[in-house]
Amino acid sequence: MLLPSNKSNNRNSLSVVIPVYNEEQVLNLLQEELKKVLDSLNMDYEIIYVDDGSIDSSYLILKKFAQQDERVKVIRLARNFGQQAAVSCGLEYCKKDGVVIMDADMQDPPSLIKDFVSYWQKGYDIVYHIRKRRLGEPFWKVLGMKIFYFLLTRFSNINIPPNVGLFRLVDKKVIWALRNLQEEKKFLPGLFAYVGFSQIGIESERPERKGGKSKSFFKLASLAIDGLINFTTLPVRLIQLFSLFFIFLTFILFIIFLIGKSKIILIFTLSSFFLSILFISLSIVGEYLLRIHFELKRRPQYIVKETHNI
Repeated sequence: MLLPSNKSNNRNSLSVVIPVYNEEQVLNLLQEELKKVLDSLNMDYEIIYVDDGSIDSSYLILKKFAQQDERVKVIRLARNFGQQAAVSCGLEYCKKDGVVIMDADMQDPPSLIKDFVSYWQKGYDIVYHIRKRRLGEPFWKVLGMKIFYFLLTRFSNINIPPNVGLFRLVDKKVIWALRNLQEEKKFLPGLFAYVGFSQIGIESERPERKGGKSKSFFKLASLAIDGLINFTTLPVRLIQLFSLFFIFLTFILFIIFLIGKSKIILIFTLSSFFLSILFISLSIVGEYLLRIHFELKRRPQYIVKETHNI
């Protein structure tokens, strides 16, 4: 935890950025609770919903919110670009002194925003939520997250706090710094740790989803790969460890090969092992080359289809 910076007189307004993908079941409840919390703060605020290519009625609901309240902004992306891209889009449009980033599924309690604001106005530049427990989530997801955060904290060259997602309040100067990072594959929790500034975490249980569906295994795996490749040296270290292991294994098998009877089987075994390590190494190197390829193309991270109240 970094100590707070000097208090600023310009911490009197708030943007809330919310990526939305097929959340029609919870949007009305979210909007109702969010407005209650924001109104109680007596601050100037705006709510920016980014519809990430929803195929249900989410966009129509968001459009209705914008028609009812000019403080509600709606950005509709041309297709589903993913949560990280949708949040990045919202951050480009926010205009207030601080920005709250949260999910639309009610697992990020709007009531915590009051605590975020309290620490922010004391001088902290980033106030993030630490998930004490994940209520109602399947065992495979909880276990996978524990493994992911262990690897991330163990092999990263920056201090990325474990059990922390995107739910946080960020000062506008942090957003300015973030906009200068032109990465095509963004892992925002890692980038917020990378830029530094004064940070503090608030720990609480993460409630169950009020509706909708959680991210699929493949989307979570893709996000984990982005985090591990962008912020750790783990893939390269794995190649090195595999290489050392197979050098040792080759030595043992060579001895067996000299004294054993089934020489043909041993030859095939050695060939199989060498091919396995070769393909593993090539796949990891290929992943890095693929990312360089995409970075050089400079494709936009997202494409905006239409906006309301922007």
